[in-house]
Amino acid sequence: MIFGLVLSVVLTGALATVLANYIQKHLWIAYVGLGFILLVALQLVIGGLVDLEILSINESFKKYF
Repeated sequence: MIFGLVLSVVLTGALATVLANYIQKHLWIAYVGLGFILLVALQLVIGGLVDLEILSINESFKKYF
């Protein structure tokens, strides 16, 4: 049980290091990820405003929020 925990921590650290190095070489991946984060944040804000009835949106677009 302890071996599995230690193995998962080591593998997670190794993969994080590899991905960080890859993202440093290919900076466009970071910008794509940032774009997705901003898109999801915008969806959450709009969905919250709709739930609080501060904002109303067209019925055909409610499936996105």
